[in-house]
Amino acid sequence: MANLSPAVSIVLISYNDAAYIARVIQSVLDQTFEDFELIILNGGGTDGTREIIRSFTDSRIVYHEEATNRGISWQLNAGIALARGQYYAPLFGDDFFLPRKLEVQHAYAERTGAKAVFTWGEQRDHTGATIAAEEWCNRPAPATHGEAIRRFLATKNWLFAPSPLIAMEVMQ
Repeated sequence: MANLSPAVSIVLISYNDAAYIARVIQSVLDQTFEDFELIILNGGGTDGTREIIRSFTDSRIVYHEEATNRGISWQLNAGIALARGQYYAPLFGDDFFLPRKLEVQHAYAERTGAKAVFTWGEQRDHTGATIAAEEWCNRPAPATHGEAIRRFLATKNWLFAPSPLIAMEVMQ
């Protein structure tokens, strides 16, 4: 792959996420892998999200605001169009990354040539408490990689939205 800078473009879309957005942004800034840009698209919310986003001054943040909410698909596509990185990582205004997410995924993609790398995840309630897997997907996590693939192909998509790191070359 070509050496693009930055290595990873994180596209964070938000609409009325004031309750969570500071934690979401901080989870990106706290990454152990630091070669990224954080493209934030705020979809015209009215709950103070704008002010919270603007309180962050990190030079890796690229902020775009829309007067109205055009929806998730529009925001993601607009963010991808702005992305300059070799890899793309989606993020939503009420999700967050664990500190080594980008480090581990980027290293794996570079080592193996994988065009998409996914993670496990946890679903949490509004207090931050983890919801047991069986409470939100009615089945335990797969025991093997093969079982995970079979379940994914045979049932509904149960991957976490902020999980993937995807090579930009497959996004175009």
